[in-house]
Amino acid sequence: TITDLSFVWLSLAHNSLSGSIPPEFSNLNYVTELLLNNNKFSGIIPRGLGELSRLRVLDLGYNQISGTIIHEIANLKLIEAIYLDHNELYGSIPSEISLLPYLKDLYLDFNNLNNTLPELNGINSDSLKNIQKIWIQNNLITSTLPSSFGTLSTLLELRLNDNLMIG
Repeated sequence: TITDLSFVWLSLAHNSLSGSIPPEFSNLNYVTELLLNNNKFSGIIPRGLGELSRLRVLDLGYNQISGTIIHEIANLKLIEAIYLDHNELYGSIPSEISLLPYLKDLYLDFNNLNNTLPELNGINSDSLKNIQKIWIQNNLITSTLPSSFGTLSTLLELRLNDNLMIG
């Protein structure tokens, strides 16, 4: 099976794969890039993906994934890019995302994420020290911009348009 292999890069992007993301993908212990974008995956994000300790890129964009963003995402200590855009995700953005020191790109746009934006300054000086792009446009965010966004010195793009923000 695919989980018996020890490759470091898996791309199944731009196919017509459907159904839930197989939970067996959580056993791909050596994978650094998991690209499942531009398919027809539905269901929730498997919690086990948060155990892929070598993962640097997670691309689940352009699918039909629903549910909330898993809090286990904070376990991805080497992650550089998270693409969850163009899905049907709802709920809050987990504040645990602020604990990812190597994260450069965070794309959560075109979902149904709601509530407020989390404080993104984490609990130590390494938090989000490399962040360059945060795309959260076209959601249902209803808060003002937290002051912690002003401390993100490496941030190049912040897209919050087409939400329900106030203030």
